[in-house]
Amino acid sequence: NTSKPQHKHMDITNTYDKLEYKIYDPGKELENILCIHMNNKCEYFSEQELSDSVLTEGTLSFNSRSLNCNYSKILDCLTQNKKRFQIIAITETWLKEGDEEEVQIEGYEMYFMNRNNKRGGGVALYVCHNLKSKVIHNVTNSSS
Repeated sequence: NTSKPQHKHMDITNTYDKLEYKIYDPGKELENILCIHMNNKCEYFSEQELSDSVLTEGTLSFNSRSLNCNYSKILDCLTQNKKRFQIIAITETWLKEGDEEEVQIEGYEMYFMNRNNKRGGGVALYVCHNLKSKVIHNVTNSSS
């Protein structure tokens, strides 16, 4: 009998009701995580559970629902938990061209893709400076 992971949320403020985050610990495959594949294992943590977890490195993922509006809350979460995540992935950034200068995280290289010509969307990836990283412009998925 396998049970599905329970989704857990933490309250942030009146203007941003819930912040959902998950952590993935890639172990020794950290350098290959962006180029090969991601393991499907992920867990959801409350703020306290994340702080108490033994995982000290890995990938943290936020659905920000506007990175401009929730940037300080995300930084607070990172600071409170005193974890040094290797990669921080943020979805639903809702950034516009030029906004990326306002949402940098010290110690990380920021990569981002804004959604153009539509409202919402967008992703940002913060990669710890101690990891080699670069943008790969031409990526194909081969079924062979």
